[in-house]
Amino acid sequence: MDDAQQSTDGERTRPSDTETGTGVVYENADRAMLVVDEARRIRVTNNAARLLLDNEDGLSIDAHHTLRSPVRTAPGLQVAVTRATVRTPRATTAVICPRRSGARPYVLTVSPLGPAHGSDRRALVVIHDPALPTRAPAAVLLRQYFRLTASEARVARHLARGEDIAEIAAALGIARTTVRTHLQHVFDKTGTSRQAELATLLGRFPPEAVA
Repeated sequence: MDDAQQSTDGERTRPSDTETGTGVVYENADRAMLVVDEARRIRVTNNAARLLLDNEDGLSIDAHHTLRSPVRTAPGLQVAVTRATVRTPRATTAVICPRRSGARPYVLTVSPLGPAHGSDRRALVVIHDPALPTRAPAAVLLRQYFRLTASEARVARHLARGEDIAEIAAALGIARTTVRTHLQHVFDKTGTSRQAELATLLGRFPPEAVA
């Protein structure tokens, strides 16, 4: 399969900058990412998502190009997509998705996207696989793109790994109040307001391996 992306009508296409949400090309990102509409119909996928969905280990695509999940997860996934595409204000939601293999569940973050192809009813679904090595964007990329300070970039990278405030404070040897201060600055500079929203945004950037 080539680097082009698969649209629901079978043609190869690449998402516009608006569809990706940040203008960062994520086709070669190691995290599985896809764009869905309010009915969970898949509009765009990256290579990692195609491989994951082909495996059908808890998530798959049906004949109508709709994202499918286990029966007990489907209502929560639809609620998350509705929150990201239809409700006002639109919101980011996390969904736990069990896997048929018995491996640790996927964690899906469903976030709003801006207008695309004349419609703003699009959501970005990022699928986190706990079994994969933890990765985060390079600090230099975050500093250049969002004009973060070195300290702010370090906090942002730890957050991208899934760490909470207490864990970040312990890892960096600073007070929790200092972490919160840096985090608020990161929120302001990235245009986000919640940790889940920020983690989803950071997940769209090309990753750097983290020891």
